[in-house]
Amino acid sequence: MNDNVWEWCQDWFEIYPGGAATDPTGPETGTRRVVRGGAWESEAPCFYGTRLPVSSLFENLEAGVSLDDWLDAFPSVTREQAVRVLEHAHHQVLLPLA
Repeated sequence: MNDNVWEWCQDWFEIYPGGAATDPTGPETGTRRVVRGGAWESEAPCFYGTRLPVSSLFENLEAGVSLDDWLDAFPSVTREQAVRVLEHAHHQVLLPLA
């Protein structure tokens, strides 16, 4: 799915195990559904050159997924991009509190 549409899928969220997959369905149960696509007015920042929302990095890290596993699941994002986002968040959120 692409262009100006969000699609809420029936699949439960799970990091892809890696390798090629055709129509993966994910786990039988879960706590979050998969959302695909996006809209030009969504204002969700994405990683440069992708349609992957930056929020997916934070959501996965909060869920206990390691940065290495997340990068393996989303190969269109470089380690440098992910680290820059994390550093930016650190400077925007944590340093003003100090």
